[in-house]
Amino acid sequence: MAVHRFQPGNVQLEKFGDAEVYLKDVVDASLSDSLDAGWGQYKKGAVVEWTLDYDEVFFVTEGAMTIRTAGKAQTAKAGEFFFITRGTPVVYQADEDVRFLYVTYPHWQEAARKAGRL
Repeated sequence: MAVHRFQPGNVQLEKFGDAEVYLKDVVDASLSDSLDAGWGQYKKGAVVEWTLDYDEVFFVTEGAMTIRTAGKAQTAKAGEFFFITRGTPVVYQADEDVRFLYVTYPHWQEAARKAGRL
């Protein structure tokens, strides 16, 4: 049993893909058998199309993010979150510079690799 504490300022984000998107898993298979959690940042205007191979909680800590799926758009601002179910095709769009915490089940990179997305 363990308790781990994470602070966003202590995490070095890594560029993800071609857009101005930066992510870093801080909880991964080395700490959990079942889920991932990490910090992320999208620069204003960054857009990523993605299909989730996992369930995700996407909690906006700063800024605003719009997610589009099936012709609908929903926006979350600081203090709000999205819950996105496995199999959902989405378009993430940063309306402003946005920082967020994400939690996925199961491990998102493993699931995406198995689906051929990474």
